[in-house]
Amino acid sequence: AQGPDIDVINRRQAEMNENLPLLNFAEARFKRGTPSDSMTFEQAIARARGLDGPTLFSTAFEHASSNNQRQAAVAGVAAVALLYGRELPSTDIDWAADVCLRAWRTPEPHDDLFFSGSILLFHPVLYASRGLAALVHRDPARRDAVEALIRLAAHPFEQIVIEALGGLMELWDLLPQVAWDALYLAVSLSIFERLSYDDF
Repeated sequence: AQGPDIDVINRRQAEMNENLPLLNFAEARFKRGTPSDSMTFEQAIARARGLDGPTLFSTAFEHASSNNQRQAAVAGVAAVALLYGRELPSTDIDWAADVCLRAWRTPEPHDDLFFSGSILLFHPVLYASRGLAALVHRDPARRDAVEALIRLAAHPFEQIVIEALGGLMELWDLLPQVAWDALYLAVSLSIFERLSYDDF
């Protein structure tokens, strides 16, 4: 079969074949903490680098679209590299840090059915928040990563807020004041003031 519609389907399938193995690689490592059987660290990073670009995270795409999956695939591999890649060369770590510092700014698309409590699957900002926390553990002087995590506490998706604040609160031994501030912020966000009828 041939035609424009078939070309679109083939192109979308090709993009999924590029993205999904990297997403599965990242998810497997996050869930089990063990290396993936499907590909090595080096292979995953090489493939993710090939999908990366300076403007990759500058555009909002619908969730589950191939472009959104590409963003998540690159961010996911970068986060795994920062969290588990203890023996990776510095060039790979520098790339992963740069990716996460770009990915956390990924804009959200307009969605009339938006729900802040949605369970996110393959989200670039969720992966970036994990990578940023790992980056601060590697180098507590990374003020840019700490500031990014603090700003993610205002993200519209609750799952990302929880991930960011959790990453900050894990810094007790390295940056205790930051951890205390994160705890205060988390408590503050969980308290709602109930207005009385007299206030209406």
